[in-house]
Amino acid sequence: MGCDIHGIVEIRENGTWKRFSSLPYDGRNYKLFSRLADVRNYDEIEHMELKGLPDDAEFSYEDIQDIEDPYYHSFNHFTLEELLDFANKHKTVRTSGKISAKQKKKLDKGILPEWYCRDTNMEGYVFAEWVDEDNNVLDFYQEIRDTVDYKTHDEDIRVCVWFDN
Repeated sequence: MGCDIHGIVEIRENGTWKRFSSLPYDGRNYKLFSRLADVRNYDEIEHMELKGLPDDAEFSYEDIQDIEDPYYHSFNHFTLEELLDFANKHKTVRTSGKISAKQKKKLDKGILPEWYCRDTNMEGYVFAEWVDEDNNVLDFYQEIRDTVDYKTHDEDIRVCVWFDN
């Protein structure tokens, strides 16, 4: 079963958070989900502080559950300033999984796998670990930043996220 991200972007105006838009991101990237809220974090990579929904949001947990889907989980929130700071501190990610013997030979020469799987019983696949560049959080930041007026400062843009299964 897949997992998807949902959320709201808020803008702080005169000290009060106001709903600006729905989350502009609609992809399914488990490395990103791991970073944002420790969701599907199979490689136990570092993630943002888990804070739940903010107390001063215009919406509540009950609103989301009643209106949307009773199976939402892993609520978190952060400003774009916090998101960018996290992205700049975590530019690589450790990954592990099963890859073909051919890919393993390339990996031993420093060429990263083109694909991998968590596990398989197919012959010829071996377990491997590697470190890769991680631009997922920075790309997520930029996608949100592009939707908000450039005059709005990062500390005045807040993202609230949650996930489903």
